[in-house]
Amino acid sequence: MLSKGIARRFGKLIKLSDYENTTAKASAKVTGDVLTPRDIACVARNYQQVQLGSSERASKGFALIQKMIADGNRTLYGVHTNYGGHATKGSSSLGTDAIDRQTNLLWALSADAGNALPRESVRAALFLRTNSLIQGASGVSWSLIERCETFLNKRLTPVVKEHGSIGASGDLVPLTMVCGSLIGLAPHFKIEGPDGTVLPAPVALAVNGMDKLKLAPKDAIGFVNGTSFSLGIGSLALYDAVRYYDLALSIESLICNVMMANMEAFSGYVAQIRPYNSHKYVSEIFRERLAGSKLTVRTLDEAVKSKYKTLVQDRYPIRCLPQYMAPLLDKLSSVQEYFENESVTVSDNPVLDIKSGEVYHGGNFLATGPTMGCDDIRYSMAIMVKSLDALIGQLHEPSMSLELPHSLRATEDGVAMGLKGPQILLNSIAGKVLYYASPVWPLFSTHSEQYNQAVNSLAFQSALMASESCRLTQTYLSVALMHAIQACELRTKQIFGSYCAKEYISPRLIPLYDAYYTVIGKQSSSSKPAFITDYDCAYSVAIEAISKDIASPESKIMAALHKSKATPRTFAHTTSPHDKKTETLVQPTDT
Repeated sequence: MLSKGIARRFGKLIKLSDYENTTAKASAKVTGDVLTPRDIACVARNYQQVQLGSSERASKGFALIQKMIADGNRTLYGVHTNYGGHATKGSSSLGTDAIDRQTNLLWALSADAGNALPRESVRAALFLRTNSLIQGASGVSWSLIERCETFLNKRLTPVVKEHGSIGASGDLVPLTMVCGSLIGLAPHFKIEGPDGTVLPAPVALAVNGMDKLKLAPKDAIGFVNGTSFSLGIGSLALYDAVRYYDLALSIESLICNVMMANMEAFSGYVAQIRPYNSHKYVSEIFRERLAGSKLTVRTLDEAVKSKYKTLVQDRYPIRCLPQYMAPLLDKLSSVQEYFENESVTVSDNPVLDIKSGEVYHGGNFLATGPTMGCDDIRYSMAIMVKSLDALIGQLHEPSMSLELPHSLRATEDGVAMGLKGPQILLNSIAGKVLYYASPVWPLFSTHSEQYNQAVNSLAFQSALMASESCRLTQTYLSVALMHAIQACELRTKQIFGSYCAKEYISPRLIPLYDAYYTVIGKQSSSSKPAFITDYDCAYSVAIEAISKDIASPESKIMAALHKSKATPRTFAHTTSPHDKKTETLVQPTDT
């Protein structure tokens, strides 16, 4: 039975401000209720302390298992039987004289390989596993659940490698490596301490004042049968993906300033007659982030009269931004729905109904939801990058950028190449992001584990690829922001005689402009843009600084996206390059 307080969000769009920078609170209560991607990021990345809720349900589940074993009239899969294709009739014991069945399972499944996963991935999985086990339907011991809490709070991280799960019976192998570390089973299970020191699990437990744990009759199968790794890695990727989507909207808004976009494309009426909530929401975001700009035009007639605009209508990469970007919000919102529901799923087999005393054998461990969610994250990042790539391509070509200098160079000294190198970098990253857009879901292996797991999800692989796609997108956005700011400064120099673009762009974007300059270690100036000549730029240094900031839980750039802004400017003949009427702009109620 699902826990109280589950918050399904069917049909509801993500609220972008819910994905602001993480700040660790005093503690996160583990009760079996919904865990949002932000909740998971706080514990996994910010080392937020966790506090277990009531042990009542877990204790009832454990007692029910003990009673069934004592009564001797029920056969429990994984307790009395072997596992998977070996779970044949006639095998009904808790183990042998040499080893109990639960401990043997951990030995049998300790078969990972490759590079170690990041610490945050393992912490996310452990947090989610604890949230599932505390509901009592898995029947594991309270001491094992308490050990999960201790590891999270002491910042002890089991070492888990990148290969070993097909997302069928959950993430069996990765969770085995965690469980073996929690109980200190053997030296080949490793634990990383807060300082990065890696020790054999038995040694690490002793150093931290903990004894080895003896497994109860359903502890191992209850722990390793779960989607926690796929969901944990996927939830962190979703947290990043939504934040990057938010940043992309602001970068696109900056480019709309540069290209003197016609605001009709973002009008409420255009969105109203295309009845998608996401279209209305995204159009409203663009209107708000472009409000008060001294560069944009209000109507097609103004575009015709403008001495700077060449085409009557903006090209599709600008004019169709709401139509292009809104479906991605729908897709990411559906991923949030998948993941938040999975966060309270008891992804185990068999499962116990602690109210009726019944046991059920099923397949809640199959991680199809996380797989499809992670596939959609990668797809969304690819579509988003394609949008930006089209816009940035226009900025480099004077015939398409309303006569900005070639490659956004700030000097015509005969040797300057401007942002040509950074653009090539963007193109190289875009190719990889687009490659990762291919779905994993249809590729599952059909012959796994004696054909017992002949349908599986490959969720773990999909999640790892989603994480890598987001990492690449993070770098892409760093370079895209550099292009957008440079182009803004060249445009305001062209029109107003000043490189200090913050005086002319939308007020809503000024904090982002200021944060950019803080991060690259420079000061904006009316007499020069951020990058002047190639030989004093050190692009790679600036790109690394921006990328590192975007990834930080305390990112200045990401924090700037939702800062309060000054009162929108009014348009006037004396300050605008276009023939505009004074206009008061209504701020959207929710961005």
